[in-house]
Amino acid sequence: MFKTKLPEPPKKDIETILEASVDVKGNLKSDGNVKVDGKLEGEVKVKGHLIAGDPAEIKGNVTCNSALISGTIDGNVKVKGLLELTETAKVIGDIETGSLKIAEGAIFIGGCKMPEPEEEKPKKKLLSGADKKEKSSVEEKEKITPEEIKIEPGDEV
Repeated sequence: MFKTKLPEPPKKDIETILEASVDVKGNLKSDGNVKVDGKLEGEVKVKGHLIAGDPAEIKGNVTCNSALISGTIDGNVKVKGLLELTETAKVIGDIETGSLKIAEGAIFIGGCKMPEPEEEKPKKKLLSGADKKEKSSVEEKEKITPEEIKIEPGDEV
């Protein structure tokens, strides 16, 4: 089976890189794009794009704008936009994402939630004067006056 390499942002656009030889215990927070090839134990919050390379091992919850996962994540993943799992990816945890692409061979153990786009609430129809008059006349026809009610002896009430 051929492995397809998905496009990554140019190296100059990646502000933070954790190489394969790096082992970090602690939280990672970044306003830019991040690439992780090493081991990271802690929460990951990235406002940009996250790349978890083939050797990457992340133990902790991940939140980012978009992500390309080729390594292992043991934790919940929340991605606003596109989450791509390559054939070498392994995610153990729940996923919440705007859109999801899973390559054949990827391992995903958990639940997935993809929120529906918010729809506009239906607007209430304003009744014109004629509509109000028509509606009130219908309501008046449905009303029963006490004089119209006749109860005979022996009727069940």
